[in-house]
Amino acid sequence: MSGDNPKKGNDITYKIELINDTPISVSNVSVWDTLPAQVSFKYCNFAATPVITTLPDGRQLLSWDLSKDPATGNPLIFDPGEIIQIEFIATIVDVPPEKQPIVNYAAVDYNDTHYVENGPFGKHPPVYSSAAFFPLGRPVAFPNPFNPDKQKIKFENIVPSSVILIYTVSGELVKSINVSLLRGEWDGTNMQGKTVSEGIYYFVIKNPNSSVALRGKIFVVRK
Repeated sequence: MSGDNPKKGNDITYKIELINDTPISVSNVSVWDTLPAQVSFKYCNFAATPVITTLPDGRQLLSWDLSKDPATGNPLIFDPGEIIQIEFIATIVDVPPEKQPIVNYAAVDYNDTHYVENGPFGKHPPVYSSAAFFPLGRPVAFPNPFNPDKQKIKFENIVPSSVILIYTVSGELVKSINVSLLRGEWDGTNMQGKTVSEGIYYFVIKNPNSSVALRGKIFVVRK
């Protein structure tokens, strides 16, 4: 995904890369992407045109049927190690609040020798992509607000070896979270393992190789 800071009317390029990292061929591949409310589909740089469905909440669902080769019409077999790339353009129609990214996911399902339509195991469960953020590379916390009784808040695009510190508004340390990969998460508990109460909390992301600390707010709700 590429682009500048979010501005109404600007375009975002999304790229979906499908990689068959299994030792067997798969078929009946289908891909879909429920676009975030802030963007609208513009066009697709791919042989197969997506079917666009407008959902009740106004978002657009893009779906690609890759069961057949768009060039020949023959059944499409996705062999081990093969890569398929789908690229499409979306236009920003609503700028998100300050410091809130535009977050997007894609998903895919398929059949193989284990998962067969009407077979004992049914169709393959959906495989979801990692989150794509715009602007790219900005550390983000989502969902925010979040309900610790139902979900965890995730921190993405974090430099490895960083530490995420959660504080109350009065400056009391609630939790310290070490980040080994590019992401971390908080389940809404304190250092004693008890779930925190509703309210506003602050997070600080520190990395030993940088003097710059990243800060933000977390809103804990129960609805």
